[in-house]
Amino acid sequence: MEKWKDIPGMEGFYQASTDGRIRSIDRPVRQHNDAIQIKKGKVLSPAISRIGYCICALSKNNKLNSYPVHRLVAFAWLGDPPPGMYEINHIDGNKQNNRCENLEWSNRINNLKHAIKNGLMKYNSGERHHNCKFTDAEMHTIMIERLSGKTLIELGRKYNVFPSTIARITERQKLLQS
Repeated sequence: MEKWKDIPGMEGFYQASTDGRIRSIDRPVRQHNDAIQIKKGKVLSPAISRIGYCICALSKNNKLNSYPVHRLVAFAWLGDPPPGMYEINHIDGNKQNNRCENLEWSNRINNLKHAIKNGLMKYNSGERHHNCKFTDAEMHTIMIERLSGKTLIELGRKYNVFPSTIARITERQKLLQS
């Protein structure tokens, strides 16, 4: 059964449901002639953003802003994010399934791992990457050298690249291995 809860910061104006829907609430609205009229609440029809997420335009204090539906549902039903968890992962990978049981707080790395693991994001690394500077074998060697204690600066000089390039290689390798 669908349940509704106030969206934090929008109490008395908007609610999110366990089914991932957003609705406005019946509320008094002052007209131009200072008369008070009751504005009837309704379930909002979300739009789809250019990257595939459901978004809703919400108005409060005469300011209209667009919000991703999954964030509104998460704040209402999952509460504030734990420290370091600022992204919301759609567990089934469907960006338009905003049911509260399909959402979880995540961090950037875990969200990317989930997307790569489930085939939701193409991840070209090594020789398959369009900006490739090293072969897969060279990257493996760099990773081993880095783990054995060589510094980013030493490896950057050895391979004639910036230390930040070495850092990105080792971080990506760790991401793919975990």
